Amino acid sequence: MPIRWRGKRAWVLVPAGKDPSEDLKAQMRAYSQTSGGLHMIKLRDRVLRCGVPEFQPSMLDLERRDINPWDAGGF
Repeated sequence: MPIRWRGKRAWVLVPAGKDPSEDLKAQMRAYSQTSGGLHMIKLRDRVLRCGVPEFQPSMLDLERRDINPWDAGGF
């Protein structure tokens, strides 16, 4: 599901039933590094955030304010 962050599309990956494999997580990190793409992977116990350096603290700020990024709309 895509969300918007500072005008850029960011993807939220939500697993169906189990956490994604280490291989998939590595592929998504590589995608972010080569394309500049933004994404988050929701795990059972945490959320992984990949993208430009400013993306992670911005997402952590929403989390601290108890706002789900995928519910926040275009922020």
